[in-house]
Amino acid sequence: IFFSRLHKKKGIMNLVKVWKKIQPADWELHIYGPDFDGHKIQINKIKKPEDNIFVHDAIYDYETKNELFKKFDLFILPSKSENFGYVVLESLSCGLPVLTTNKTPWESIKYNNAGWIINDDENELFEELKKILNLNKDNFINKSKNAVDLARSYMWENLIKEYIKIYSSMVKND
Repeated sequence: IFFSRLHKKKGIMNLVKVWKKIQPADWELHIYGPDFDGHKIQINKIKKPEDNIFVHDAIYDYETKNELFKKFDLFILPSKSENFGYVVLESLSCGLPVLTTNKTPWESIKYNNAGWIINDDENELFEELKKILNLNKDNFINKSKNAVDLARSYMWENLIKEYIKIYSSMVKND
């Protein structure tokens, strides 16, 4: 699943091109998001039924989005520029391993074995996605568990504990 703005900064056209090259038989690419700069039209022009690419309107309801995420095996965001990328955290919390680029602040995905981080490069996206789509189910189950664990580390109660440690270390107890 790709779930973001359909915008060139999100790498959507690279993803579609790569998916068309790979044409994985047992996988579908579902694209959700609001259209920017006519990307939806561009995608619909170049995709063919055998590509298994489906373009959907944006979904804004939190519960609907989470239920949707739970139906998929992989979240892909080949972004060229990203701030926090809250949608990445939402997908992780639903147990979706994430494939994204080093142009996002999500290196923790790689270090926690919750997905894959690649360079912002179409060829690298092709090679890595090809490998991922051929992994066995156990690999996805493991990464899914790690994704949920990583998402938990971003929960407020866990973040607050870290802030308290930092601030406590700054205060001198005389």
